[in-house]
Amino acid sequence: MKKVLSVLVFLIVTFKLNAQVLPTSDLLLWLKSDTGVDTLNGTVSRWHDQSSNGNDAIQTDLSRQPLLVGNILNGKPVLRFNGLHDRLEFTNSTPMSRFTIFMVVKNDPGGGSNPDHVIAFGPQGGVWDSWYFILFMGVDNITDRIEIGGPDGGIRAVAPNLSAYGEWRNISITTNQTIYSTTLRWNGNNATMTPVVGTNMAINAPMGTGGGIAGTDGDPSGNTLTAKCDFAEILIYNRVVSDSERTAVENYLSLKYNIVTGIGDQKGKIIPERFALLQNYPNPFNPSTVIKYAIPFESNVNIRFYNCLGQTVREVNEGIRQPGNYEINFNSSGLASGIYFYSIKAVSSDGKNDYRAVKKMMLLK
Repeated sequence: MKKVLSVLVFLIVTFKLNAQVLPTSDLLLWLKSDTGVDTLNGTVSRWHDQSSNGNDAIQTDLSRQPLLVGNILNGKPVLRFNGLHDRLEFTNSTPMSRFTIFMVVKNDPGGGSNPDHVIAFGPQGGVWDSWYFILFMGVDNITDRIEIGGPDGGIRAVAPNLSAYGEWRNISITTNQTIYSTTLRWNGNNATMTPVVGTNMAINAPMGTGGGIAGTDGDPSGNTLTAKCDFAEILIYNRVVSDSERTAVENYLSLKYNIVTGIGDQKGKIIPERFALLQNYPNPFNPSTVIKYAIPFESNVNIRFYNCLGQTVREVNEGIRQPGNYEINFNSSGLASGIYFYSIKAVSSDGKNDYRAVKKMMLLK
C-alpha cells in the first residue's frame, strides 16, 4: 500500500510540474541544472540556455569550471562554485532596463577577498552605472540582507533569515528602469527595500561578457568578485513580469525543488520525509570529505568515526538540530590510509524516533 501511495504522489507531483504554465514572452535566459549542462569529469564548461535565445553561460578554462553535483536538491543536481576561481560567464549583451530575475540558490561562507556576489551583470570594462550586482550579505545568519546595484546606486533587501548561509532560497527580483524601483521576494515573502548608496540611478545593464554567475573577473575598479554558492535554476525576463506571472514562476520553482514558500520562519529549508545518512563524497578521499544527513524532526544528533578495529577516531556532537538537511566536513589529519566507518545517532526531541546508521569510507593518502 505504501508503494502504491508513493507512486501516486510521484505521479501527482510530476503532473503538477508539467502542468505549470510559465510565461515565455521576453524570456531572455533560462538555465536549469537538470537540462543542458555540458560536463567533462564532473566540471561544467557550458550551461545551455533553454529559452531558445542561445544565451549560454560558459567557462573555457578547465581549472575554473564549477562542479555538477548530483542528487542535492529534491533529487536534482546543482552547479557548485568554489568561491575562489569558479565562474560561468554570460555571453549575451542585450541591455536590460526593465527585467525580472528568478533564481534557486544557496550561498555559503568563504571565497575570495570580495565574496558573496552570486550574480554580476555588466560589459567588459565599462563604467559603474552599466553594472548591476546581486550581493548576499549572509554572514553566519547575522546580517539578513541582500544588496543590489553598485557604488553609484544601490538598494538593500532586508528580511529575517533572508541571506543566512547554507539555506536554499527561491528568489525573485524585479527592476523597473531605476535601481530604487527594485523589489525582492524570497520563498514567497516580500523583503523590505531600503536605498543604501549613491542615487536612484537609471539601469541599462547588459548581462555582458564582463559579468557572470558567481562573480566577475574585473569590475570597473579592477576587483575580482566571487561567490561560494550552489545554483539549481535561473530565469531572466527582459521585462517586469506581472504579479500573477511572478507567482506562477515562484510556484513552479518551489514545487520542483521542494522549497517551502510563504512561511518566513521556515527559512527556505527542505523538510526531509525520513532520516537519512548519505554516502560521503568524494570517496575515496584525501584529505577531506563531506558527509550529509537528513532529519525530519527536531533531533539530538551525534556522529562518530571509527577505524577498522572499531576504535573511535573522531566524534562530532551536532547537538539539537531542527528538521532539515545538513552536512559536515571530515578532515583526515593525523590518520593513516585505510578503511573507516562513520555512524549517526539521531534521537528526536520527543523521544519517539531513534535513528542509527553506519557507512564505510576509504582514505587514500
